[in-house]
Amino acid sequence: MATNQFWLRKLSVATAFLLALFGDVLSASATTPPQVFGIVGDYGRAGTPERNVASLIQSWNPDYVVTVGDNNYDLGGADTIDANIGQFYHDYIANYKGTYGAGGVTNRFWPALGNHDWRTPGAQPYLDYFTLPGNERYYDFVQGPIHFFVVDSDPSEPDGNTFDSLQGRWLQNALAAATEPWKIVYFHHPPYSSGPHGSSAWMQWPFRAWGADIVFSGHDHVYERLEVGGFPYIANGLGGRSIYNFGATTAGSVVRYNADYGAMRAEVDEYRLSTQFIARTGAVADNFALARLHGQINRLSGVGLSGVVISATDGNAQNPHDRVDVSLTDGAYNLRPLPQGTYMVVPRLTGFVFSPAQATVTIGASGAPAVNFVATALPQIIITTPSASQSVNGLMVIDGRAAADPGGTGLLRVLVYLRRDSDGLWWQGTNWGTPRTALLAALTGTNWSLDHGLPGASSMPAGAYTITAYAYDRARNYNAAVRHFYSAPSQ
Repeated sequence: MATNQFWLRKLSVATAFLLALFGDVLSASATTPPQVFGIVGDYGRAGTPERNVASLIQSWNPDYVVTVGDNNYDLGGADTIDANIGQFYHDYIANYKGTYGAGGVTNRFWPALGNHDWRTPGAQPYLDYFTLPGNERYYDFVQGPIHFFVVDSDPSEPDGNTFDSLQGRWLQNALAAATEPWKIVYFHHPPYSSGPHGSSAWMQWPFRAWGADIVFSGHDHVYERLEVGGFPYIANGLGGRSIYNFGATTAGSVVRYNADYGAMRAEVDEYRLSTQFIARTGAVADNFALARLHGQINRLSGVGLSGVVISATDGNAQNPHDRVDVSLTDGAYNLRPLPQGTYMVVPRLTGFVFSPAQATVTIGASGAPAVNFVATALPQIIITTPSASQSVNGLMVIDGRAAADPGGTGLLRVLVYLRRDSDGLWWQGTNWGTPRTALLAALTGTNWSLDHGLPGASSMPAGAYTITAYAYDRARNYNAAVRHFYSAPSQ
């Protein structure tokens, strides 16, 4: 009964009172103000559409801007790069080398390479124009709660563009080492797309398995949000170059838009990432949010927990979102991001009950509230007498030890059941029969004993017997111990 038995127990008034003090508290999600950033793709063609989109992004007063490639149409040349990029975004670029302004004091512009940027050999104008981390073709950087990973998806990449390439191994290792709340990957060629270029199969890397939370891309001059294998992909290529028509709809496509140019506005804090695609007119074409279900699991005794399994299930039996927290020594849990929807959140740990046993949480555009639980250890019980596999000549005493969670409500009782295995009958206090009958043990501190109403030698034919002892706390949570022994009456 020690394993998962607590799913069947109801909360007592005492536990409900403690819950009111410690558990199921819905609190504000963010501990720091959210960041705002812009995401633009396939934009680098000086003209009215790019100007309109750049003005739209500027109106958001973003903390920084990321691009998903094709920054400099059509040939990625040194003679066009400043007009195509710096003319509209110089305020965000550190170490700016162009002629449109002073540039930024710190870098707030984080581009990814696109195929048009590679049309000049070695993408040299791009590499000369920007000052970026690492080898500048692919790199990572941190902004607040986000660790960004910028990948070069172009076939011209010297370190390869497949999951098992040198670049792919870099990404896998970098994602594994990152500790920030959010891990975002972006690059140019979309892994999945309903646009005319279609899906870029070589970029269908195991992003989710490696630890990424979302992937942004461009290349097709449309906006499309997809969910493939329960993982979100967004293609965003309406930054200013041109607009494409959609082709056949790709499996997993959720939202498709190609009515006008625009860009994505993203807002993020420790627990929530929300994105919008906004057309240059200000019309919102899509809203999307991911949120990290989070909160506290407080143990009444003040002792930490480890090995808690928290499941968040969206009602689709084929797509459960199970997460495991290895350690909860500080009481906090923080699950991997989940998309908008309603989830049943259930904590599990063998030997513990949780108040509440489960909680229903809705993730909306504003994220999800914190959900707190109180963990109480099930009572512990052992049987001392008779010892395991002992042969007895009648029972004089059954005893052992029991304890409740130090921070809980204390032990209430110990009940003992004695079965004769040969015929499945139960000791009734004076004879063997049915139904199963409980014998109430005496409690003294952590010791319990039963020394009356037990069968003597004449009532215990030779054979196997089983004792099951249940310890109950005052919240009616319980646990059990089992002891097998033998009767060998004297001849």
